[in-house]
Amino acid sequence: MSAPSTPTTDPVLSVRDLEVSFVGSGRRVPAVRGVDFDLAPGEVLGVVGESGSGKSVTALSLIGLLPETAEVSGSVMMGGTQVVGAEPEELREMRGRDIGIVFQDPMTTLNPVLRVGPQVTEGLQVHDMLPRRELSSKAKDLLAEVHIPDPASRARQYPHEFSGGMRQRAVIAMTVATRPKIIIADEPTTALDVTVQAQVLQVLKQIQADT
Repeated sequence: MSAPSTPTTDPVLSVRDLEVSFVGSGRRVPAVRGVDFDLAPGEVLGVVGESGSGKSVTALSLIGLLPETAEVSGSVMMGGTQVVGAEPEELREMRGRDIGIVFQDPMTTLNPVLRVGPQVTEGLQVHDMLPRRELSSKAKDLLAEVHIPDPASRARQYPHEFSGGMRQRAVIAMTVATRPKIIIADEPTTALDVTVQAQVLQVLKQIQADT
């Protein structure tokens, strides 16, 4: 699985000879082999493949979120950071600040017992990018940015009070809050109907263009 490109500027992400295998039941199972690509600033790259071909594994390897049973080799350069083999603290600093991810199911990202507003601005707080007193107002702005109606009221609600499409838009708001250099979208419309899929993709397209 390879998606080479020819960026005209220095890439924000450069992947070379990425290989991922999982070790279990006494044998080594290869999941990803020989992935190479560059991602230029402002570029949109799609990775296409059948179910089980390694798309999600590739995505998770870029952000250092694979389980301990995974063996990763090759090079994943994110700016000046080598993701493969990076220390956990270095990866925590990179996540959210430099790279964000939108998963297939928004409920794997949203905490069902916390209000949506504080979750949307959590990355800003973790990375000390905004004073605490400004977080509530910023949450409303971010929800409005992804076209969630009545963002002030919605910020005070819980995830179960949102529709599926609104939850995914809230996750996008959370992902772009810190203005990361890269957004990974791992099949973000899989669980949505066709109309809502188009809305979510349009939000992602607009956010990418604006930022």
